Amino acid sequence: MRTLQNSFLHVFSTFILVFCVTLICRGGEDINVVDANGNRQGYWKISGAMALEDGFRDSQIVEEGIYENNKKTGIWKKYYPSGTLRNEITFKNNLPRGPYKVYYLNGKIEEEGNWQGNKNVGAFKRYHKNGALAQEFTFTSAGKRDGVQNYYYENGNLQLSVEVTDGVANGFYKTFYPDGNPKLAQVVENGILDEGSVKTFKPVKTEYAKVEMPEVPENITTSVDTKKTSVPEFEQSGQNALYNHRKQVTQVGEFKNGRLWNGKWHRYDTDGTLKKVEVYQEGKFVGYGPLEDANN
Repeated sequence: MRTLQNSFLHVFSTFILVFCVTLICRGGEDINVVDANGNRQGYWKISGAMALEDGFRDSQIVEEGIYENNKKTGIWKKYYPSGTLRNEITFKNNLPRGPYKVYYLNGKIEEEGNWQGNKNVGAFKRYHKNGALAQEFTFTSAGKRDGVQNYYYENGNLQLSVEVTDGVANGFYKTFYPDGNPKLAQVVENGILDEGSVKTFKPVKTEYAKVEMPEVPENITTSVDTKKTSVPEFEQSGQNALYNHRKQVTQVGEFKNGRLWNGKWHRYDTDGTLKKVEVYQEGKFVGYGPLEDANN
């Protein structure tokens, strides 16, 4: 008799376990329901075990939302393995239709707009990781850009602004330096540049803090590359300019803890002639600039 009871309890426990896997309660509401026809209905939470996505534990929620006859409908939320919200997308008949938002891992919005099937429509915005606006577009109902389209630097200043008609550049086309001053202005008509309209602007010179390097005694005969002095190491940050013993600019631009981060490094030969100009961005060498007056 005890064996029969144990067998019954085992079967009943197994049934309850299977039932709970496919039917979970959310505030009294049944979720993860499958109807008699095998269609998903109502609110569903898709776990790592169900989605088989990399990085998720079996018990973690990958995405959640409503099914109607096995088709996604309404707002669906998807998550990063860390648990941070990854996106919120509105569905209709299993297709993205309506407002949506995409998020960076840090929680800030990366992109937001309206989606119809396989295209953006209406207002669209994309952001830098620091939260500053990066792009601002408008799309027609056919998914083509229309009107003024803007791009922005991370500091919030406008980088590029262009007029577009039904997906084709048509009107002004302007670019700007990171400080907000104009860089280029021209007119494009139906995608064709009006060459007579092109205007370019030189960058506005920045007043750099001058760091004077001490004079090198004339009796030192070792080469510039090998001589040693007791000059303290330069460790400043911000806009600066460094000079050699001939009062020539050697490094100019933005520094971080004494390291040239964004700017130019002028290289001279032993007689003081400028040989090359190295360009650095975010602390990395990116190429050579024109041989120009180093003191400009």
